Amino acid sequence: MKLIATLSASLILTACTTLDETVDSAPSTTIESARAVSDVVDCINSAWVLQATVQSSAIPGGQRLYTKDPGRIGPAHVAEIVQNGKGSIVRYWENTHQNAHEFEDPVMGCTRG
Repeated sequence: MKLIATLSASLILTACTTLDETVDSAPSTTIESARAVSDVVDCINSAWVLQATVQSSAIPGGQRLYTKDPGRIGPAHVAEIVQNGKGSIVRYWENTHQNAHEFEDPVMGCTRG
């Protein structure tokens, strides 16, 4: 009976570990479907950002599309990522010395389903 309990606990632990690794390795910057575009756009545009960019390998040369003010990233920009299936959304904050600090994927909550 003790052996069965040990095996059961081991299987449960293995299953949980595997699930955690799967979740952790999922790309947080990928927008999974086109239906999410408007939600992502709304989420980004409602965020307090000084400058936001959308970067996608669907854009020639992988260039970034910039917006200087909140509310300027539109569905066409996000669609670049959706159509290609990969890309990232990047936000910038500026400190008091006007130096831009780049944080990769701080809008993870906007892009994760």
